[in-house]
Amino acid sequence: MTTPRTILDRLLVANNAARQAAAVEGATRTAALIDRVCTLGLDLAAAMDAPVEPEPLVIDVPDTIDATGTTDVGQALTDWIATLEPGNTVRFREDGTYRIDDATVELPDLADTVLDFAGATLMRTRILDQPMRYPRNHPFLRLTNPTRVTVRNMLVRGIVTNEPGVMPATIVDQRGVARGVAVRTLDGAGAYCVSYEFEHGISLNGTVEDCIVEDCDLAGMGGDGVYIKGEGAHDITVRRVKIRRNGRQGIALCSGRDILIEDCDIVSSRGGIDIEPDTPTTLERIEIRNCTIASHLLAFPCGGAGPVHDVNIHHNTITSSGTPVLFVVNRRHERTGWQFADNVDTSTGRAGPFPAVRLDNVRDAVIARNTLPRRQGAGAGVGFWDTPSHDVAVYDNDFTGHSAIVEDRAGGSTWTESETP
Repeated sequence: MTTPRTILDRLLVANNAARQAAAVEGATRTAALIDRVCTLGLDLAAAMDAPVEPEPLVIDVPDTIDATGTTDVGQALTDWIATLEPGNTVRFREDGTYRIDDATVELPDLADTVLDFAGATLMRTRILDQPMRYPRNHPFLRLTNPTRVTVRNMLVRGIVTNEPGVMPATIVDQRGVARGVAVRTLDGAGAYCVSYEFEHGISLNGTVEDCIVEDCDLAGMGGDGVYIKGEGAHDITVRRVKIRRNGRQGIALCSGRDILIEDCDIVSSRGGIDIEPDTPTTLERIEIRNCTIASHLLAFPCGGAGPVHDVNIHHNTITSSGTPVLFVVNRRHERTGWQFADNVDTSTGRAGPFPAVRLDNVRDAVIARNTLPRRQGAGAGVGFWDTPSHDVAVYDNDFTGHSAIVEDRAGGSTWTESETP
C-alpha cells in the first residue's frame, strides 16, 4: 500500500541520487529545485501526522422545545444544553420566543461553546414567584464558570414597560417593603422598584474566562442588563449590546479583570455602567469606549467595597445622567490608574451643587479632553470632596460655565490643571 510516508521515502532516495548527479554535472540549480520538492514532501508528511481537529458542529435547539412563547421552557433549555459536548455552536430558532416565567436558563461549567440566539427572545410575562425574589438572583440567562463562551444575537424581553400600572411599586420582597422610584421618562422608561432587582438580563458568575457577549438587545429587566461577578473572572468582552428600560445598571461590574465594554447603547436604565465591587474583591484593567448612555442616575458610578485599578473610560457620549457623571469614591481602598478622556456630556436640566467628576481617594488619574459643560446648578469640573486624591492631571477639558476647574473640599489633594473654566 502506498502511503504519504512511502512517497516521502522515495522522494528522499530520488533527491539524494539527483544531488549526486547534479554535483558531478555542476547543475546546482537543479539540486536546489529538488531540495524544494523534498521540503514540500516533508511538510506533507508532517501535516498527515498532525491530529485533525473536528469541525465545530452547529446544533439547532430541537423543535420539541417550544419556540412560540406559549409554554415555559426555562428548565427544558437548561437540561438540553447540559447534554451537549463542548466545541459546538448552539443555534436557537431564528426569531423564536422562549418563555421562561418559572426558571432561569442555568448553564454551569459551559466551555468552548457559542450560543447563537439568531434573534430569538427570552421572555417573561410576569413577576417571578416570591421564593425567587431578592436577595436571590434569577436572571434570564446565567453562565456560571464559563470558559470560552460567546453569547450573541439574543433578545431579552421583561415586564418593565412605559405603560402606567404595569410595574407597580407594591410588590413586597424579603425585606418587607416595596420601595418604588419613578424613573423620569427618557426613551420609554419604566419605574424602578427594588423588588425587581434580581431580574438581570445576562449574569456571568464565578470563574469566567475568555467570554464574549455581543449583538444583543436586552429590554425590560428589573435588574442589571449585564451582570459580571466572579473572583476569577477575566478576559470578558461586552460589545454592541443595547440595554433599555431596565431597573438598575445597564452593565454592572462587581469583580474581575481585563474587561472590555465597547459600542454599547444604554438607554432608560436607572444607572449606566457600574464599576462597583460589592465585596472586598478587586476590579482591574477595565476599558469602556464608544458607548452611549442615557441614565436616570450616574453614568459611571464607582463606589463599593473593594479596590478598583487601571480603568480607561474614553470616547463615550452621555445624553442623560445625574451628577457627577464620573463618581470614584472609596475611603478604605485607594483607587489608582484612572483615565477619563474624550467623553461628551450633552445632558440638560438640574444637576445640584455637585462636580461633573468626583474623585475621592484616587491616585494617578487623568481627566482630559472631555466636553462637560455646566448644567443648571452644577459645581466645579472636578471635585475632591471627602478624601484627598493625588497625582491627578486635569487638562484640555471643556468645563464651560462651571464654578472652577478643580475644587478641593477634602484638603491636601495634589493635581495639575491647564485650562480655564
